[in-house]
Amino acid sequence: MIDKANHWDLRLNHSTGSKSRLLFSSVNHQHLIDITLQSSIAEQVITRVLANNWNAEELINYLNSEVVANEHALAIS
Repeated sequence: MIDKANHWDLRLNHSTGSKSRLLFSSVNHQHLIDITLQSSIAEQVITRVLANNWNAEELINYLNSEVVANEHALAIS
């Protein structure tokens, strides 16, 4: 059974050029996560977040690792 406290909905997906702003909220409305990242990875991040049942800390850790990894890849390319 899915723990609704750890289920996330996408509330905003707004792209401007190379950046996308994503806004996720927990189904129980206890948490709101707002992140800006490279548009090139936005769909991948959305798919992964909606497919997983992370708590807020796990979601933030995932988002931070994706953004850092992507920024590092851009810097060396």
